[in-house]
Parts: sequence; C-alpha cells; structure tokens
Amino acid sequence: MSDVVDIAAFSKKFKDLAEIQEYAVRQYQALANADKKINELNYEIAHLQKLLADVVTPGSPSTLLPEDERIIADLQLNRLKQTAMTRDLTLEETKRYDLLVKNKFLSKGQATEIVETLPKGVPDSVPDAELIRLIKGDNGRDNG
Repeated sequence: MSDVVDIAAFSKKFKDLAEIQEYAVRQYQALANADKKINELNYEIAHLQKLLADVVTPGSPSTLLPEDERIIADLQLNRLKQTAMTRDLTLEETKRYDLLVKNKFLSKGQATEIVETLPKGVPDSVPDAELIRLIKGDNGRDNG
C-alpha cells in the first residue's frame, strides 16, 4: 500500500514536536476547507438540479398557456412579415412561418388544413370512364 506512512520516516522530516503540531494544524485546516468547499458545491449542485428540473426542455411538455403560445406565434409571425416585406423568405423561414401558423390555429382549436366541401348535388366521386368521357368532350352526344 502506498498510502501507508512509516512513522519513523515521517518523524525524521520534523525537528521537534512543535513542527509536527504545526503540520497537523495545516492538514486539519486543509481538510476543513475541503469539507466546506464540498458542502458548498453539493448545495450548488442541488440548486442547479432544481433549476434544471424547473426549466422547460425541448421535447418536454410545455408549461406555456395557450394564450402565451398565441402571443409568441403572433410576435414571430410579425417578425417574419417584416422580413418578407424587405426580401424573400428563405426556405427555413418559410417552414417556420408554416409551423407558426399551424400552431396558432391549433391553439385556437381550429383545423390546420383547408377542407374544401363540394356544393350540394355534386357527387363525391365520379367513375373513371365518366371523367375520360368528359375530358374528351363527349357530353353524351353521338359524334358519329
């Protein structure tokens, strides 16, 4: 074991008992300071862990209220609007705009996609043969 100290060799380092006591006091003070520093750092670690737990991280559920989300979306959309007035938006800015608009509608409880409804009387589907006939211009008349 390298941590074992030979008392005979250790005592040869000092001239008298006063030097040994002075050394012991310095060692005790160093240990007390290290212990104090460890306690301070443990407190700081606990404090930082609490702060970290309180922070909303990406991917975690949001602590924002729907109204806060709408305000943020409005602010960001206004910034993009100002940018769009001076230059074309980049692809990234366009994607961000699209996402903000969808989030804004979702926070209001509205649909994010435009759903076109057919007027009454128009069938939902038309057979392929009927479509081909309409495209060719054959409206049920005999061209022969």
